[in-house]
Amino acid sequence: MGGTQGVAITASAPDGDTAWMAQAGTPGTPVAPWRLVVTAVCTHGR
Repeated sequence: MGGTQGVAITASAPDGDTAWMAQAGTPGTPVAPWRLVVTAVCTHGR
């Protein structure tokens, strides 16, 4: 997969007990369309 230059995660924080929220943005208009795709693996051990 490729990336879009100049796009950055601008905020990232827990959203309740089972979710996470993130925002991304770019200053100005990016050269190519982009979208934020996140894959996470969460575990809870004893």
